[in-house]
Amino acid sequence: MKFRSITAFILIIISIIIIVVPSLVFIFKYKPIKFSDSISDWGAFGDYFGGVTNTLISLLSLVFLSYISWMISKFTSEESKKLYLLQKRIEAYDELMRYLPKLQLAAKSISNKINFITHYAINNNENSSANIDLKMEEISDDVLLCFDYHYFIFNFYVRFSHLYKN
Repeated sequence: MKFRSITAFILIIISIIIIVVPSLVFIFKYKPIKFSDSISDWGAFGDYFGGVTNTLISLLSLVFLSYISWMISKFTSEESKKLYLLQKRIEAYDELMRYLPKLQLAAKSISNKINFITHYAINNNENSSANIDLKMEEISDDVLLCFDYHYFIFNFYVRFSHLYKN
C-alpha cells in the first residue's frame, strides 16, 4: 500500500512539472509581452503549449506503459509458477491416493487367505495343499504391493518435497 501512495505522489509531481515547466519557459522567454487580446496570439501560445506538453506526456506514457508491461510480465510469471506447483502437488497427491484402494483390498485379501490357510491347516486336509500353495502365492503378490507402496512412501520426500516448500 505504501508503494502505491508513493507512486501516486510521484505521478502527481510529474504531472505538475509537465504542465508548469512549459508555461514557465514561455513566460521567462517572452516576459516583457503583456496578455494579448488577439486570438492569434493565444492560438500560437496554445500550439506551443500543446506541442511541448503532448511530447512530454507521450514520452511519460511510454515509460509508464513499459513499467506496467514489466509488472504484468513479472506477475504472470509468478502466477504461472504457482499454478505449475499446484498442478504438480495435485499429481503427487493423486499418485499417493492411487495406492489406497489397492492396499485396502490387499489387506482384506491377506486376512481372508490367512483364515483360509488356518482353517485348512487345522482340518489337516490333504487335498487342500494345492489350494494352500495358491493362496500363499496370492499372499506374496499382495505383500509385494505393500512393499511397492512402502518404497513409494519412502521416496515421496525425495521426489516431491520441492513442491511443498514455501
